[in-house]
Amino acid sequence: MFRAVGINRNLRRAIAPEHMKMRRVMIGEEHRDLSARKAHQAGHLAEVYVQWLHKSSPIARARRWSHRHCVRGGVGLTTPMRQFLTALALLASAPAQAQTPPACPPAGYDRARLEALRAADFEIADGRERQRFARALAPCVASPDPFLRDAIGFEALSHMLRANRLNVATQTVLINDLLPRLESADAQGFERPFAALVLSELVRAERLNPYFSDARRAEVLDRSLAYFVNVRDYRGFDEREGWRHGVAHGADLLLQLAAAPTTQRADLIRIRDAIATQIAPVGHFYIYGEFERLARPILVMAERGVFSADEWSAWLAQVSAPAPLASWREAFSSQAGLARKHNVAAFAYVIWANASLSQDQNIRALSPGAEAALRALP
Repeated sequence: MFRAVGINRNLRRAIAPEHMKMRRVMIGEEHRDLSARKAHQAGHLAEVYVQWLHKSSPIARARRWSHRHCVRGGVGLTTPMRQFLTALALLASAPAQAQTPPACPPAGYDRARLEALRAADFEIADGRERQRFARALAPCVASPDPFLRDAIGFEALSHMLRANRLNVATQTVLINDLLPRLESADAQGFERPFAALVLSELVRAERLNPYFSDARRAEVLDRSLAYFVNVRDYRGFDEREGWRHGVAHGADLLLQLAAAPTTQRADLIRIRDAIATQIAPVGHFYIYGEFERLARPILVMAERGVFSADEWSAWLAQVSAPAPLASWREAFSSQAGLARKHNVAAFAYVIWANASLSQDQNIRALSPGAEAALRALP
């Protein structure tokens, strides 16, 4: 086994409006035949009502309103207009309901209770409640609150998975929830990285106690690789917002996939080459230990003995080349060049140090290529 040198630890009231007071239009039997002007006024009132429905009402209220004021003939609208307003009311209320996210923290757990649970190592004696609580943690990966996202969402699931406290049904529910989050629109930059981090724990648990079908295993690998190679948000840690760390968390997920004995050579090549795409992103300096996390899947793959020393040397020569620079001498004339030199050197050093210190001959096969990469740098 390798020794990691220098590796660190990781609608109903959306706006809460005041109750609107709307004047009821009481139209007697003698006024049922409205003039064009009154019909226009009634239509305007209906339009205002629909706007209110869009802010605060469920679909059922839209239907009641349509029945009360249109079907009964309360405002004298024509049949096509009644149908139009009914459809509009339904459309107005549906998006608000679809956008309502599941709650985080889980129902029944305020901050004080969560802190106490964390202090007790997330021990929940009742099995059914433990599974319910774990399943309800998935939305916490998107929380802007680092306590909920990291200290509760990730730590709780990691602890319970590593203690074998979550059954396969719960693990499956979590994977089904988290895989699509790898592809979310995530403007704040929290959801995708933490979905990847929790998935790394779920993949580890499955690796130790396999239950994936071949199709499921292929899906998890494909979506994990797609997430990783498309990371473009390189923010690491913020003292107020906590961690994002998309590349590091993605590398943790790839590490667990690479360690699985069911992952064969063809897929290990895909993982290895995906790692290569993030070793030196253009113009960005890694400063949060990303190169250490990127090295770990490579060390795990080397330990499996699938690739020869010559294959590793060829791969390391490729990823440590100065391109797109013409030569390493150009690195000192631009920020992009300096960033590439910084990141390549840091990655190659971690690989070389771990390989040189390892007693495992398969891991030591990385050493010649890593040493050559370091010697080629200015």
